[in-house]
Amino acid sequence: MACNSCSIDKCVPYSNRNSCQRHQAFGSLRSSYADLASNYNCNYYNIETLNDELRTKTVQDLFLFHVNIRSVIKNEDDLIENISAMRFPPEIIAITETKLQANRVFHSKLQGYICIRADSLTGVAFLIKSTLNYQIRDDLKIFVPACENLWIEINHPDKKGIVIGVVYRHPQHDHNEFQEAIQENILKINKSKIFFYACGDYNINLLQNDANHKIASYLNSVTSSCSFA
Repeated sequence: MACNSCSIDKCVPYSNRNSCQRHQAFGSLRSSYADLASNYNCNYYNIETLNDELRTKTVQDLFLFHVNIRSVIKNEDDLIENISAMRFPPEIIAITETKLQANRVFHSKLQGYICIRADSLTGVAFLIKSTLNYQIRDDLKIFVPACENLWIEINHPDKKGIVIGVVYRHPQHDHNEFQEAIQENILKINKSKIFFYACGDYNINLLQNDANHKIASYLNSVTSSCSFA
């Protein structure tokens, strides 16, 4: 199901594809960063199209899935329903806005996963397949106000290691301070020559990169490090 207005191949969330301003803006973003975009598969998916992509998954591939759940207690059943519909379950589920209090005991209903979490304002967490070997990378934690984050390293049998971060930046947080902190982390990881993924909800609208110099600066900083966080 292709969008008639832009270069995005799959446009599940939008019903009016002939006047899709958001897709047009995203097409412009991809054109602005053509070399970067050629290395990434940036599309909108539903379960059917996602499962099409998962057909080629091998046991060596790592399936990382992020969800802004807005309360894991209230919405975990919806998450489980979506995971159950996937051809393969993710090895790692990164979660933002868990809304778990520090003293709240939480045992995920998803079988075969270990939960690690960082509770503060809204909370972030990982659900990690119990078959994976991992360690928490506290040395990568970003210490800036209103930025919640958690970093792990997966000991992958076919790679040196894979670092994964889940980050939630609150909308009111200073953009420049966050940008400097995330860029410092990216440079630190790059120096170790290790694969990494940074996922989450940064509350940065990349579609506004032409009109907002702060967003353009953020894009330039992460892409200059051969990263797209």
